[in-house]
Amino acid sequence: MKKVTKMTKSVAAGVVAALALSGLTSCHVTADFGDDDGDSGSSSTAVSTVQKLPYTDTDPVLISAAVGKYDDITAALYDQVFDTTNAGRPTSRKAKTQASEDNVQDAIESVRAGKSTLVLVCSGDLLNYLDKDAASTILDQMKKNVRQRKAPGNTIGKVWEKIAQSLPSDISVTDASNAQCSTETETRNASSDTPEDEVTLPQNIVPVYLKPTMSTEDRRSLTWVSGNLGSTCDLDKLYKKSESAPADRVAKNYLQSQGLAFSKED
Repeated sequence: MKKVTKMTKSVAAGVVAALALSGLTSCHVTADFGDDDGDSGSSSTAVSTVQKLPYTDTDPVLISAAVGKYDDITAALYDQVFDTTNAGRPTSRKAKTQASEDNVQDAIESVRAGKSTLVLVCSGDLLNYLDKDAASTILDQMKKNVRQRKAPGNTIGKVWEKIAQSLPSDISVTDASNAQCSTETETRNASSDTPEDEVTLPQNIVPVYLKPTMSTEDRRSLTWVSGNLGSTCDLDKLYKKSESAPADRVAKNYLQSQGLAFSKED
């Protein structure tokens, strides 16, 4: 399998530390998918795009990522799981890791065009792209909670729910990982004067896939990776290992340590 070619000031208040959140994207664009349910012409756009694609759930999975410095190792983890035979799947499937995407907009456009069939993106960035108003509402409530010294609540649950409601009809998501993307929060928050300034949307890693390309078994495998990648700390350790060893080898060793069996040895 090919290797990808790409490549916080500590939180002041206890309640903010409990957030364990990464940074919000600086790319504030509005998604225009052209598939509004009220417009039959627009609604057919997503369907026709899918029909033109040659990919099915038996073709190789084409994977790319837009999760910051963790692009290579994250893509490798989701790539390697397709070569296993006991992560929710009875047989292996070919997968190919492609060059990383620069941002969430490029990633979503790539998967909708069929250039990728699976992209790994940051939850906060994705919601901000899909529905800026919903993202702003959640963030405002989080900041209000911090001002009032309250716990933020299940913010990743709220973000994931809004993402699922906002996706165009030809793509979908599986469960988000507890691990979060690598962003530029530290740089942006270096001059923060209050805990409220440091509050950002959660940036958990979310798999987004082109609907016709993932079987039930494939989706189970994606969920398995997300569920077993328990923290950003775990991901960062793997990232550091990948600085001196191939990312696919680091990913495979990790998956094997978690009890996965591979269809064949390299």
